[in-house]
Amino acid sequence: MWKLTPRNDLLTDYEDSKVFLSADPGRTYVLFFLEGGSASLDLTGFKDNFSLKWINPFTGQWGQTATITGGKEVKISTPDDGSWLLTVVSLNFSNQVLKNTCQTSLFIASTIRAAANRPLVGVDDTVTISAMSAD
Repeated sequence: MWKLTPRNDLLTDYEDSKVFLSADPGRTYVLFFLEGGSASLDLTGFKDNFSLKWINPFTGQWGQTATITGGKEVKISTPDDGSWLLTVVSLNFSNQVLKNTCQTSLFIASTIRAAANRPLVGVDDTVTISAMSAD
């Protein structure tokens, strides 16, 4: 289960109202880029390796995957100028979370698609996401 809280305070170098971050710092981060762009994510307190997985929430199209190392601010740029969702998950967090990343990303994407032009959560809301693995 992921328990995510709005954490735009962990972002720098981004355009306000176009990038949104919910996180469980050190474990899981979900960024939503409304119209492409870039942002720097503060991972200075966490030296783990993190898996990055992109998905376009409106088309369901998967983008690039990558691995980054924490311990610093990491510049993140979307694959293009469309809307993108990014999951950033610590590789030390849990193998189960990594198995569920795909399912959870699709759940988040369909939620965003369904809510299109409405706020999903308030600024101070906590979101809990559960995903079951078929394994």
